Amino acid sequence: MTPKGADESVLVPTKFKVLLLLLAGSIIAGFNVYNADHDFRSISMSRVATIATALDTNKTKDLADTVTSSHVNYEYMHTALSSIKQANPDFHFVYLMNEKDGVIRFMADSEQKESSGYSAPGEVYNDATPAFKAIFKTGKPLTEGPVTDEYGTWVSMLVPMVSERDGSVVAVVGVDVPVSSYYTALVNAGALPLLAAVTLAIILAVSDSMRRRRVEAARFRSELVSIASHELRTPLTGLRWGSESLIQQNLAKEQMSLAHDIHDSVLRLQEGAEDILQMASLQSKHSQQLNIVPNDLTKMMRDVAANQKLAASERGVTIKLSDSWPQSVMANSDPLRMKRVFNNLLSNSVKYTRPNTEIIIGYHYKKDEGHTISMTDKGIGIPASEQDKIFSGFYRASNAIKAQVNGTGMGLYLSRTITEQHGGKVWLTSKEGVGTTVFILLP
Repeated sequence: MTPKGADESVLVPTKFKVLLLLLAGSIIAGFNVYNADHDFRSISMSRVATIATALDTNKTKDLADTVTSSHVNYEYMHTALSSIKQANPDFHFVYLMNEKDGVIRFMADSEQKESSGYSAPGEVYNDATPAFKAIFKTGKPLTEGPVTDEYGTWVSMLVPMVSERDGSVVAVVGVDVPVSSYYTALVNAGALPLLAAVTLAIILAVSDSMRRRRVEAARFRSELVSIASHELRTPLTGLRWGSESLIQQNLAKEQMSLAHDIHDSVLRLQEGAEDILQMASLQSKHSQQLNIVPNDLTKMMRDVAANQKLAASERGVTIKLSDSWPQSVMANSDPLRMKRVFNNLLSNSVKYTRPNTEIIIGYHYKKDEGHTISMTDKGIGIPASEQDKIFSGFYRASNAIKAQVNGTGMGLYLSRTITEQHGGKVWLTSKEGVGTTVFILLP
C-alpha cells in the first residue's frame, strides 16, 4: 500500500480543488440563474408593454370612468384580452385594472364568464401590494413575484396605460405567469454548471483515489469501470430516451427549443462519459478480455443507425445503408465494443457532414481480407496535413475546432484501438470541404 504520508499529501490539495470546482460551479450557476431571472422578467415585461401599446387608450379611459359589463367598450376589452391569452399559452391571466379612491378594481380580464377565475368588471382586487398601487401614481411598470393571492402564486408583469392628454395613468395591464414556469427557467439555467462541477469533482476525486492506491491500480480501475458503467450509462441512457420522447411531443416553440437543448447536453455528456469509460477500460487488464462471439453485422449496423437517427434528423441528415449490405452477415467480434466503434464513427459523420445531406454506410466482403464497412459523408473533411494525427488520441482537426462542433478527440483513437484488438484496422480518405470516408476492416 502507499505510505500514509503520501496519501495525505495528495488528499489535501485534492480536497481544495474539489471545493474550488464546486464553488466555481455554484458561482456560475448563480450567475446563470441571475441572468435567467433578468431575462425572464425583461422579456415578459417587453411582451406586456407591447400588449399595453396595442390596446386603445381612449376606449380604456372611457371604460375606466364607468366600469360595468354593459359599457360599450367592455366587450372590446374582454375579447382583446382573451385573444392575447390564446396567442400566448404561457400567460395564465391577462387583465386590466384601474384605481379609484385608493381601491384597485378589475375592468376586464381574459377569462370566460363561467370560469372560476373570472373577475366581473368593478370587482375589488384585495391582494394588491403597495408597489402595485404605487403604479397609478408613478406611472412606472413593475414586475412582482413570486407573489401569492387568492388565485394562486405568480410572477406578475404590470404595465401602466398613460393618457396622452394629461399624463395620468388610465389603467394597468397585468399578466400573471405561473411560478412553476419561472422556477423551471431558473433551474434549467443553473443545473448544467452545477452538474458539470459535480462531474468534474467526481472525476478529480476518483483520479486522486487511484493515485493513492498505486499498488492496486489494475484491480481498482477494473472495479471503477464496472461501477461507472452502471452508475453513469444507465441514468444517461434514461435521460437520453426521456429527452427524445419530449422532442416527439407536441410542445410549444419555447418548450421545444428547451427540449432540444436538454437533448444536446445529454448527448454531449453521454459521449464524454463513454469516451472516459472506454479509455479507463483500455488502460486496465480487463480491456484485453474480448467477448468474441458470432454476431450479425447487418443488424448491428441498423441498430447503430437507429441510435443516431434523431441527431441526424435535427440537421436534416439521412443515414442510409447501401444496397451492398446482405440481409444478414455473420462475423466474430465483441458486439458491445464493435457497436461502440460504429457509434463513434457514425456520430462523427453526423456531426461533421453538411446539413441536408446523406451518409452512406457501405459493405464489402473479400475472402482473403474479411468484412469492410465504410461510412461516407459530405462534410467539412480533414486537412491533408492532419490526417495522420487524428488517430493519435486527444487530437482534433483544426477545421473541426473552428466549426465549434463538440468532441473529446478520443473517439477515433478508441475506435482504432478496439478494432486492432480484433485483428482489424481503421483508416480513412478525406478531402477538405468535400467529405470523408472511414473504413473499418474486420477479419
